[in-house]
Amino acid sequence: MAEAASGASEAGSGAALPALASPGPADREGGGGGGGGDEEGGGGGGECEAEGGESLLQSPLHGSPMRGSLGRPLRRKSRRPRRESKAWPLDDYGPLDLPSDIAVCRLALSFMTAWGVDADFDARCAAEIGVSPPAPVLAYGVRGHGGRLSFLTPRAQRRDRRWQCSPHMTALWSLGAVSLANTLMMCPGYDEARGTRCSQRVRNTCSSVVTHFSVTVPEAMPQLAPPSLSFLARHYCDPTEEVQAAARALLEGALQRMTPQMRQRVVKAWTPRLVPPPHHPPQPTPPKAAAAPAPSAALSRRQLLTTTTTELHAAQPPASPAEKPLPFELTSAHGVAVLVLGVLVCRFGAEVDPRIHAALTSSLLALLDSPSEEGRLAAADLLSKAYLVWRSHLPQPAALIRTLFNYAAAAAAAAAAAATRPAAQGSGGEEAPPPQPPPNRFLYHSALIQVGVCEPSLFCAEMGAAAVRMGSPPRVRLAAVAYLISLVKARTASLEPALPLVVEAAVLRPLDPSVPSLRESSLGASTTALRELVRRYPMVHFNQPTQRLAVGTAEGVVLLYDLRTATKWRILQGHEAAVTALAFAPAGDTLASFSASEASLRWWAAGSSGLFSFLGLQGSCLGVTRVDCALPDAPGARVKIEWASPQSVGITCDNEALGFFTRPP
Repeated sequence: MAEAASGASEAGSGAALPALASPGPADREGGGGGGGGDEEGGGGGGECEAEGGESLLQSPLHGSPMRGSLGRPLRRKSRRPRRESKAWPLDDYGPLDLPSDIAVCRLALSFMTAWGVDADFDARCAAEIGVSPPAPVLAYGVRGHGGRLSFLTPRAQRRDRRWQCSPHMTALWSLGAVSLANTLMMCPGYDEARGTRCSQRVRNTCSSVVTHFSVTVPEAMPQLAPPSLSFLARHYCDPTEEVQAAARALLEGALQRMTPQMRQRVVKAWTPRLVPPPHHPPQPTPPKAAAAPAPSAALSRRQLLTTTTTELHAAQPPASPAEKPLPFELTSAHGVAVLVLGVLVCRFGAEVDPRIHAALTSSLLALLDSPSEEGRLAAADLLSKAYLVWRSHLPQPAALIRTLFNYAAAAAAAAAAAATRPAAQGSGGEEAPPPQPPPNRFLYHSALIQVGVCEPSLFCAEMGAAAVRMGSPPRVRLAAVAYLISLVKARTASLEPALPLVVEAAVLRPLDPSVPSLRESSLGASTTALRELVRRYPMVHFNQPTQRLAVGTAEGVVLLYDLRTATKWRILQGHEAAVTALAFAPAGDTLASFSASEASLRWWAAGSSGLFSFLGLQGSCLGVTRVDCALPDAPGARVKIEWASPQSVGITCDNEALGFFTRPP
């Protein structure tokens, strides 16, 4: 039989995947189940388990052996006649001639799924992925520390009873089933064997396994033992992608089913593992003549630009050894507490004490600098998705942006190198499949953009500095401009106050003509950024003949940039409210700007002739036109100016004309 899965016991029993022997008569009564228990703390799944534990699963497609085994059944003589099975031999398992990996996944999934809970789910599993309740009768057990085996009694073998034994067993079986479904869904060659339309149904059925274990099974089994939070948290950063995704989905599903009061009990139960209770030994009375200690000057490293997260803690005052963040293992009590509490705060907005909040933030920053790639990804995910929650406890937000940028740029470079690597030859001379990009290719990128949406000004300043840092490789400078473009695409309204910073960081500074190599390497990326800005923001316009760019600000100021010299060319002041839209005349000598808040249209001289142009003073306003047409109140309405003739413009809103206006004489 194929290898399947294993874990480790946390209270003396253990955690290995099923296995193993035929129990004899199925209706033989016995006591309850065994196999690992949790120390409950805070009801509703808020347990704090004993220490210890190994990695639960390895995907059978990754070629690495698993720590447990779904071994051959240990047969023994039974008084009942042996039942025939059509699905037991691997060669006959399923209607298609599928690779052995797929057959193994389907066979293991058939033993681990909760059958008889949802008839529709059972029918779809049988019809779409060829998984049905297994015919052989097996005795299920777990393997604990030292290789000791614990078997469920015959009564606990029933389909509903084995989900009522302990939180550890529920988490073990749920995680194994969902991980196998994820593996089956992503199995190479499965789609080609079943066809495009059928493969979509296969993916839908496999993805419904998470809903089955997170929603359907708890609702249908009132006596279900809630899954162990610590067991799932230990695999939150599992190196196997399918197991990691399964653990995260099940952990969030278990917390989602809790009431807010139950989540607060979980926070209370897990807090001691994260923040030790304060201990205040009696202090001797200081002598009266003792002088006060000099204040610490530990903030001198605030201005350093480092490539690691050590500067994230530099701005904090020196902490005592008990408070200073230390390296920790993800599977340790502290690491599990960080993940459980981090998910509660990040995903469900659980209220925690400020002391706990600060300790969580400090631990996540330490995890972001850990040697474990999975730990860094988990920390980046939790810090970015609830950035505003952690913001008040971050000593240096700019350092967090730089760290995420360094990780994202390195991941993008690794993905590019993997894509350009020549294909290797297989053992039989055939061409091996192309190398897969690293799984973190987009995770750091997504985390960086999420932080940028919350901190647009700081993000633009950091990316602008990275885009022109000459000591960096060209790919890093281009990556900084690319992330600015991603920020422009991600959000629109939130960037309007920071538009001048975006323009200067993504367009102006990389096109500096005094650094020809920088301008040449950044020309393509800056052009893309300029095109996106003009397309998404009606208060940004570019005139091709004059190579000038106009940007309207929320303060009512219009900025003109000359892209040939990469300088700020004019400052046009006159509007008393935010600029809604603007546009150059085709010749580039006149600019029209419109402010919806003050209902006025202003005309500006934007040419290069005249005394004002020679002196480089602020531009002059040629006239003001009152706009009396009704303007929509919808916040997402897109107002645009289009020149109808050299002396008149039309104003449209969502492609509907609002009126035509002529420049005053």
